[in-house]
Amino acid sequence: MVQGDTPAVRLDQDASSGWTPQVWDVAGNESNFFVRDTTGGSKLPFRIQPGTPTNTVTLKNSGSVGIGTWAPTHTLHVVGDALITGNLELGSSRSLKKDIRILETIDASTALAALEPVRFRYKTSPDEESLGFIAEDVPDLVATKSRKTISTMDVVAVLTKVVQDQQATIARLENSVNQLEKKVSRQ
Repeated sequence: MVQGDTPAVRLDQDASSGWTPQVWDVAGNESNFFVRDTTGGSKLPFRIQPGTPTNTVTLKNSGSVGIGTWAPTHTLHVVGDALITGNLELGSSRSLKKDIRILETIDASTALAALEPVRFRYKTSPDEESLGFIAEDVPDLVATKSRKTISTMDVVAVLTKVVQDQQATIARLENSVNQLEKKVSRQ
């Protein structure tokens, strides 16, 4: 199919079989390849810009979705930096990791002390205030390579380690206080 401007194929379901009419266009031009919901106000729910890297989004017959990978190992597998908002749970198995070692308390405490929480509004959602961190300003321990995003799981790991250490300190102090109280009560 060749045309001088935005060649398209129209899928037009009329009401002849009793179904609600619906018109879709599949088209492309110098700006993007797209699917247009013509009936629904010419919205473009699916678009691909020229030059998009291979495997930007992959849908596998297993039901897995890959972003940046042809071989997703999870239901959703994101390769590279990602900004994830909303209620999305991510986790991974030991079998997918290497070079596993304990996060030292000193490293976690230093990173936590350097985190500077801020209030802000995303430019794309100016009416909604958010809380978080500025990716360029976070300590290296929780920074991504690009320094454009941070991993919330990294921050959770730092917080968990510091809280665990604080709980151990509290337990030691409680034990010391109990021993001192016993000593004083015997006198």
